[in-house]
Amino acid sequence: MTMWGEAPVGADRIRVEFEGDVHEETVSGGVYLAAWWNVPSRKESSARVSAFRIDGKWIPEMLPEARYE
Repeated sequence: MTMWGEAPVGADRIRVEFEGDVHEETVSGGVYLAAWWNVPSRKESSARVSAFRIDGKWIPEMLPEARYE
């Protein structure tokens, strides 16, 4: 399963959560991509962006929903 989207200006990392598993991923060129392996594909997912790191501070998610596949 993958999820991706745009990050706020200045963000360099995101924190994503899926079924209790928390990952941090890099933001590159203003976008992010997170992937989970060996999980069932679903139209609706509990995966979500919980925070963006901007100027070294974690800020709660503030953008529309990400896209999933």
